[in-house]
Amino acid sequence: MSIGDVAANFGKGLFAGLAGTAAMTVSSTLEMKLSGRAASETPAQAAEAALSRLDELADEGGVRKDTTTRMRDLYEYRRRRFAARHSEQTESGEEGDGYEERSLAYQRFRQELLGAERAELLRLRSEGRISDEVRRRVERDLDLEEARLEI
Repeated sequence: MSIGDVAANFGKGLFAGLAGTAAMTVSSTLEMKLSGRAASETPAQAAEAALSRLDELADEGGVRKDTTTRMRDLYEYRRRRFAARHSEQTESGEEGDGYEERSLAYQRFRQELLGAERAELLRLRSEGRISDEVRRRVERDLDLEEARLEI
């Protein structure tokens, strides 16, 4: 496999990922508008439950402070984002908080980084510096990270 093939495949994969993200977002939004169904409160409630459990675990000890802080920041953001999606307002009551736009921008950014990792894996494999088994194992981890991206 030549570098040109790798680049072409990378470009195709990146385009497919971005197109899929956009299609899923548009279809979900359109379905909600056509059906009159509001966004669910469930994701915000789940994030709230995780925050409560995080506090319990932090009080019990055994969890590093930096890990607790990182996870709290993640779940606080998720809670605010999902709550804003549900109410279509920020916590201050103003519309247009930008959570969805920021989330989509993050997803596109993360897709770019995952694409760079994938391209490097292919390069290393084509040069014989890693085995196909190693490539598959690392690629599986990248696939899981990509699947975790919220659409």
